[in-house]
Amino acid sequence: MLIEGNIVPQCVAGAGSLGGLLTLYESNYIKLCALLPGMSSLAGEYRSVSPRDLPLNLRVADAERYTMDLSLTYLFEGDGGVVADPDLQLRVYFDARMVEVVAWSGTVRHRELRRLRRASAREIDVRWARNTMLAKWLDYLTDHSHRFEPCRAAQTVD
Repeated sequence: MLIEGNIVPQCVAGAGSLGGLLTLYESNYIKLCALLPGMSSLAGEYRSVSPRDLPLNLRVADAERYTMDLSLTYLFEGDGGVVADPDLQLRVYFDARMVEVVAWSGTVRHRELRRLRRASAREIDVRWARNTMLAKWLDYLTDHSHRFEPCRAAQTVD
C-alpha cells in the first residue's frame, strides 16, 4: 500500500505555500484511495459501518473519465430532519492523482470554527484549512476501520 510518507516534493513545500498545498492534495488522494478502493468505478450512495465510529456516508455526485465529485459525511438526526456534518464536497482528479475539498458545509455552527474561517480569508488559507481538515479526518477514518468495498453490492444510504 502507498503511504503519503513516500511523497518526495520537488520543491520546498511549506505550510501556506502553493507547492505545499498541492502536496497535501496528493497525500489526501493516497489516503482516500485506501478508504475507497476501486474509487473510479463507484456510482451512487454508500455507507461504511465501523464498530468504533458512526456510519460514514458517501455519495458520488458526478463521475467523469478524469474527475469525480463526491460528498463524505456523517448523518445526524436534528430538529429539522437529517443534518450532514461535516459535509465535505470533494473533487478527485484521477489524472493528477489529487483530491481537494471544494466545499465544506456552508453553515458553521461552532463559534470557534466561525472565527477561524473569518481569520483565514485568503483563498490559499481557506484551501489549506479545508484540506488539512480532510487529511486529519481521513487518518481518523482509517484508524477507526472505515472502508468502502466496491466489490460488494453497494448499500444504499437510507
